[in-house]
Amino acid sequence: CAHQAGFEGYGIDLSQDAIAYGRKEFPDCHFDILAIEDASSKYEPFDLVYSSEVIEHVLDPDSFAQHLSKLMKPGAYLYLTTPDAGHWFRPKDLQSWHEFKPPEHCLYLPVKP
Repeated sequence: CAHQAGFEGYGIDLSQDAIAYGRKEFPDCHFDILAIEDASSKYEPFDLVYSSEVIEHVLDPDSFAQHLSKLMKPGAYLYLTTPDAGHWFRPKDLQSWHEFKPPEHCLYLPVKP
């Protein structure tokens, strides 16, 4: 965890349940029910931004990326993950894949080697 490595932890989510979980499991960190569009006006830029399994849920990934960049200091690190629709482990029938969840997942990004 970044907090254990000396970083001060902040988390945002639109889900009240997710924020409650974060506050319970990581009481030394700060959590807000907040959209990314509002986060840059609330927080100073960070050295590290971690976005795991989020971008596939957004309707406008370009806007999401722009807002992520506003939350980052120059030279900051971004760790971003998303399910890989091109992964060899994904079933050939996309609709039987456990990560295929329209309309919850709006975007699928196959990675080409």
